Amino acid sequence: MTKRIIYFVALGLIVFSTYIFVEDRALFTPLLTVSIQAILAIIIVKLIALLISTTRFVISLKLANISLNYLDGFGLNVVTNYFGYILPLRLGHIPRAWYLKKTYKMNYLHYANVIGLLAVIDLIVMLVIIV
Repeated sequence: MTKRIIYFVALGLIVFSTYIFVEDRALFTPLLTVSIQAILAIIIVKLIALLISTTRFVISLKLANISLNYLDGFGLNVVTNYFGYILPLRLGHIPRAWYLKKTYKMNYLHYANVIGLLAVIDLIVMLVIIV
């Protein structure tokens, strides 16, 4: 049941974005002047970033003794990223936390610990790259 809700929310967001694109083309005029190759390159890079982020998240959940299907994790990650773009303060993690609580009985504090662990890992990777 909750998987259907996530998929319907994702579909609703895609339909809403398409509606905004159709109704207010002036908002997207700069995007329409970009070549199709550049747009495809951006989409491919974003897809790779989503796959890497999903892999990180699924592995971190396995460390927390929660076995999440990779496809579900990917869909959840797409919804989380989309909500992160449209909500202030990157509140896209709220739907993910709600889904994990509803489906896997993961409490919010445990989820916050997983997100904190991911942030520390990101910081370490950034420091390694810089140095």
